[in-house]
Amino acid sequence: MRDKKRGSLKYVYRGSCAIILALIAMGLFFLCWYMLVQNVAIAEFDWNSHLLGHGNLGMSLGIYLALYFIIGKGLHAFKIGVERTAKVVASQVLTLGVVDVIEIFVSMAITGNFRFFWDFTWHYFLLFLAQSVVIGLMAICMIRIYRRIFPPLTVLEVFGEHSNDLSYKVNSLKYKYRIEKKINCVEGMEAIEAELQNYDAVLINDVPAKTENQILKICFDHDKRVYFVPKISDIIVKASEELNLMDTPLFLCKNIGMTAFQRFVKRFLDIFLSGLVLILFSPFLLIIALAIKLNDGGPVFFRQERCTLGGKKFMILKFRSMIVDAEKDGRPHPAGEKDDRITKVGRIIRATRMDQSCIIEQDQKAA
Repeated sequence: MRDKKRGSLKYVYRGSCAIILALIAMGLFFLCWYMLVQNVAIAEFDWNSHLLGHGNLGMSLGIYLALYFIIGKGLHAFKIGVERTAKVVASQVLTLGVVDVIEIFVSMAITGNFRFFWDFTWHYFLLFLAQSVVIGLMAICMIRIYRRIFPPLTVLEVFGEHSNDLSYKVNSLKYKYRIEKKINCVEGMEAIEAELQNYDAVLINDVPAKTENQILKICFDHDKRVYFVPKISDIIVKASEELNLMDTPLFLCKNIGMTAFQRFVKRFLDIFLSGLVLILFSPFLLIIALAIKLNDGGPVFFRQERCTLGGKKFMILKFRSMIVDAEKDGRPHPAGEKDDRITKVGRIIRATRMDQSCIIEQDQKAA
């Protein structure tokens, strides 16, 4: 009962945070819209009588609020206390950027004057910067408050015969999980069922499929949340299509990959969204490049080879976050959190994932 109440409070808190963030974003947008109409549009037309009316204001604010919630939900921008702080902030910034770009065209449609494109673009760019700072700081504060109010979940790990580092990875998220006890699956379902009563959640770590299904059923019966790494069969079933041809449901797995239309949509979004983000974040990218250069005088970018569909090789340029010649032998050496090879600037851009901002180079051999 206590777990259910705490879970409900978490949802209430996240919902309240989402509403507060939405109101702040919408409030800043309203100020920008009001100033724009007053200072720019009225300079040539007497628009004050209808553009600042309740109808147009309601439409503008309503569209903005709807876009913010829809896009933010898709980008996990409201996962306060669920996702990492850097990911929530990045998702919020990306949401604000996408919404503000869309609002440029929405605002031109509402005003009916498309020649004010650059006026809207300039004002909404400043709006985006202000929103990013305010919303980003608010999100960080909300996450910290969440972690103080809601302690990490106590977890019981049920493991199999193969050892791995899953428990280490889970325990690294100290603000979210704390594995307090481990039990081998060979001890039987009765022992596992008796033990899980004392914990908030269960972590299933690489146990046989039959045993995993039994543990899942036990957790369901006792209203315990359960975490497990999906097997290939779970991934295939997740992408299946449900057929209702008779009283027994069927799941269809076509196993043909993406359709031509899905590939087209994915490619379009890859190019469109990456181009949009590149434009919006170009000032920050220039600052990062300058900081890397001033830090040690080395190159700004780091070239790395990757493979894509069909084994085709290509090169990418990433912001350099480690010292020059960090991989002298030509072999990759994954960096830990306290790796001495990471530069001062590198620690910042790694924490915010800005080091992953990259440019794809055409491979000369494949060209």
